Amino acid sequence: MPDLIAVMKTSSRTTAWLIPWLCGIALTGHTTFLTAQPAPPAGLTDIPAEALTAELPNINNSSERWYQVEVTLFLHRFHDPEEEVWQGADSLTASPAGTTRLLSLTELLALPQWTEAESGFEPEPELQAGQESIPDPLFNGPEPAHQSDFRIPDPSTDGFIALLPEDWNFTETNASLQRSPNYRVLYHSAWRQPMRLANATQGMVIQAGQQLGNRYELEGTLRFYFNSRRDRIIMDNQLLFNTWDENSRPTATSASVATETSTMDVVHSIPVITTRELRSNEFHYLDHPVVGALVEVFPYELEASE
Repeated sequence: MPDLIAVMKTSSRTTAWLIPWLCGIALTGHTTFLTAQPAPPAGLTDIPAEALTAELPNINNSSERWYQVEVTLFLHRFHDPEEEVWQGADSLTASPAGTTRLLSLTELLALPQWTEAESGFEPEPELQAGQESIPDPLFNGPEPAHQSDFRIPDPSTDGFIALLPEDWNFTETNASLQRSPNYRVLYHSAWRQPMRLANATQGMVIQAGQQLGNRYELEGTLRFYFNSRRDRIIMDNQLLFNTWDENSRPTATSASVATETSTMDVVHSIPVITTRELRSNEFHYLDHPVVGALVEVFPYELEASE
């Protein structure tokens, strides 16, 4: 376990409070914090926008309890993969069937289906020289035969959409991790979701860190769900941390997927597997020899409009 001390952290929900912190990290200096944004899986842009948003759970149509979740996964830079014998890595599937993926609002709004034609709007034909525009007559008629379900996704009401930085609580935490020579942030995101029991909860695909071909440093699934009594939230992560052959050249994650590379380039696949009960409204540090996790979960209620 790394040497930890408690320091002050500002939060958008509280003025200041104590959290575990990494010893020796200076709170000065400038850091550019990069969050991995993996490429959309094949076929995402082929899904009609109406179908995609219809699958997102919506707090307005739900009687379930909703929570905001924030997670940072970071690497201990000076870990020794030979230090421990890792079991079970070969049997862990990085992206099993029945999983979902956290969507970014930018990604959703960039889908080609979000067009004026999709919303039912048709531009007026161009007028010829000297021709005047004739307004459409006003009349009461039957409802259109097709009622479109077109709507813009909203992170405040739709689940499993990555929140924007103004809703993060870990900004300073992540910046301090990045400034340290001992740690590197692999993944960070925050989102809202209805909390359900394990058998009704899908795993969320994680692909983060550096990328080599079709493999990522950190890959697998992450789930949050209620225990059987619904009084605790369980974090269940089934992840692999991959290390590369010295002759391989991993690159930073980008929107473009590189040429597929044989999995023989992966020297070690270290399992990062945790099932842990969490208390809501508390900051949690989950220790691991290679990949640590910072987690916060708190109830989310939609503010009533005035």
